[in-house]
Amino acid sequence: MKNLLSIILAFFLYSSVHAQFLTPQTYSALSTRLLYLEFMGNGGNYSLNYEQLIALSDHAAASTRFGVSAFPSGDQQMEFGIPVTVSGFFGGGNLYGEIGAGVNVEFNNRLMESGADITPTGILGLRFHPDYDGGILIRLSYTPFWRNNALEHGVGFSIGFGLKS
Repeated sequence: MKNLLSIILAFFLYSSVHAQFLTPQTYSALSTRLLYLEFMGNGGNYSLNYEQLIALSDHAAASTRFGVSAFPSGDQQMEFGIPVTVSGFFGGGNLYGEIGAGVNVEFNNRLMESGADITPTGILGLRFHPDYDGGILIRLSYTPFWRNNALEHGVGFSIGFGLKS
């Protein structure tokens, strides 16, 4: 009887440990609303952004973001922009690769007379995504954009936090 209990206990422990390593972890606890500052990213020199996760699975997520940005133009004026992007994340835990695209709608005094410039932009990056509200977000991204009939490149850095849902 003692041997039978030992075998059952050993089988139970083996099964639970084995199942733990085979079962994918669910990361639905990722913070779904974020606020962050971005430097040299899609919005220009700096921007303040709000991001909302719109889809979430075990190892992937999708988000939309919009923000407000400011950056100096060549004629000693400040340009303002509204970056709007859609991104997909792939990874697990708190570390995700990111790929996305969007536009930056840019304004300044000269542009207000004739309208706004719309600059297409992309995102290829890596992010440490918070898994709880109030957690820290850190992003590093390559951000190509098409401005004045030429492809320009940037390397963005973002830091922010998860908002309460």
